[in-house]
Amino acid sequence: WSFALGSGHHMWKNYDVSECKFLASSCGVFGAVPLVLGLDPYEWCKSDWQKCMDHYNRRHWLLTKLNVGCLNDSKHFYYKLWDDYLPIDAHHRCSGRLFLSTTLYPSLKNHIVSNFESRDKLIWAIVGSICLPVGFIGDFPVEIPGVGSVIDGGFSNDAPCLDTYTVTASALHNKADISPLHLTAEQLGEKYLNDPLTFIDILRTPDFERVWHIARVGELAAAHCPCFQRKEWSMRMYRNQTAGSTSRSRNIRSNGGSASGSSSDGSVRVSISPDRRRSQRLLKSGGSSA
Repeated sequence: WSFALGSGHHMWKNYDVSECKFLASSCGVFGAVPLVLGLDPYEWCKSDWQKCMDHYNRRHWLLTKLNVGCLNDSKHFYYKLWDDYLPIDAHHRCSGRLFLSTTLYPSLKNHIVSNFESRDKLIWAIVGSICLPVGFIGDFPVEIPGVGSVIDGGFSNDAPCLDTYTVTASALHNKADISPLHLTAEQLGEKYLNDPLTFIDILRTPDFERVWHIARVGELAAAHCPCFQRKEWSMRMYRNQTAGSTSRSRNIRSNGGSASGSSSDGSVRVSISPDRRRSQRLLKSGGSSA
């Protein structure tokens, strides 16, 4: 999830994403949800990760000792976490722009949720998309109003895409457009080469130092992703900041229309997930748009 924060932060810092569509499965929601709301994913981490660590440290002593306090946790903790974070009108702002992959339980069919009639539905859809049974949430499944019982979207569609122009991001798979596996040794630097991302990072509870370490890899992977050189992204890039400026410039490069290699409508979309299948369609695997 911290890789998703880093790649999301790069997009927030360098591009106008106010009209972008974001697709997310599982831990990808931690990067996608803030971006849809126009917020820096890093600010979520600064405000809420300490709450998570405090909560995990109050759980069973053995989980804390093994540094896996997030295992078999409660869905109600994550509901409150997102309830405290999200703006009051978040469901209106996310409808039609945030596409969350969930897995219907027990049929295990995919279901994409993109319309949120209430704030309650949005929060439960977020929690449902990250509901990895036992490994993350013990009291599964999650009930989404108007949808039904769901678990982690990664079981049925772990890389939701609208079309082949969707930019995909994943920490562990080299088929994703944004991936640390595409970075050269020179781009990564000695610090990151000596302490790479591993599967263990998915299971253990990281301290802030580890969070920012992995997030920085996400930034680097996004910064070197060739997809951002396409027309639909270049026309949304913020102009260079003036010397000493601490805020992002709101002057966007003029829209020159779509061009070869860009989507026909000039729009952009990003899929942030744990996996990598780039060409997978939104409704594949029996999925539907709610």
